[in-house]
Amino acid sequence: MKPSPDNAHTLRECAAPGLHDQAFTRVQRLYPSGCAPVLDLGGGTGAWTDRLARSGFGEVVALDLNPSVFAGSSQFICGDLNQDFAFLMPGRKFRLITAIEVIEHLENPAHFLRQCALLLDPDGWLVLTTPNIESMPSRIKFLVQGRIRHFDANGDPTHITPIHSFLLNRLAARAGLTVCERVGLVRFWQDGRRLFTALAAGVAPFVGGAPFGACHYSALRHVLGTGRGD
Repeated sequence: MKPSPDNAHTLRECAAPGLHDQAFTRVQRLYPSGCAPVLDLGGGTGAWTDRLARSGFGEVVALDLNPSVFAGSSQFICGDLNQDFAFLMPGRKFRLITAIEVIEHLENPAHFLRQCALLLDPDGWLVLTTPNIESMPSRIKFLVQGRIRHFDANGDPTHITPIHSFLLNRLAARAGLTVCERVGLVRFWQDGRRLFTALAAGVAPFVGGAPFGACHYSALRHVLGTGRGD
């Protein structure tokens, strides 16, 4: 039996601790009174979709490849995000599309964004989060070891596509989208290695890019004058 929204907090969050809380705070700023319909791509266990459903967001649909993992109360559609998936919801447009810690698992992020654009309402928002490879810990690791944090042997083996904020701008533009908001989420200063933490925290204010936050949060919209994803 699927859990009701009231006990959705029992579902495991497939994300860094605190990420769902912080991402949801940002989503509420986009839609203070909620909205519908909503599409969550890479639904995981359903913890995120149930959070939306019990917080004033109306119809919520989850799309993922693994129905056996999903235990949320929302409608579930089985689909492969590495392939065309917009056709699974013909004629539908969503006011909010979310993909929490998903794009780094995909083989072709440009294709993914084009599919999202096809499903996004002309006035809607696409919200993405992904590991921040520009964070100071990531930069230090690459400088010293030549490896990308979250994408090396110590990271999730299904992380295959690191997303740089500058390149996300380019990829979004190809899909007729623009990045309107970007912010770092989840503090990383609590690293147990004091010298490493002190170095990262001390240097971060003096470098460009996105040195703060273990994860990137990005909110995208259709480029003005488009809205069909073509």
